[in-house]
Amino acid sequence: MSYAEIQLSIKKLSRREKLRLIQFIVSELANEEGINLIRDSDSYAVWSPFDAVEAADALYEELKKENIFYD
Repeated sequence: MSYAEIQLSIKKLSRREKLRLIQFIVSELANEEGINLIRDSDSYAVWSPFDAVEAADALYEELKKENIFYD
């Protein structure tokens, strides 16, 4: 299949299909380069500020040092 034929085929795709094609191509290129991408099938730890009282206190103390608050 020539490049021109591929272009014509891509033009016929829906927006969603084009986006999936882009994802596929990026994934293929990353694999060739040995780059690990985030995958839908994997799970990743995400930090949340929920119950981060110590972090909030530290931030508050630093803001007080900078006179951010008007008393």
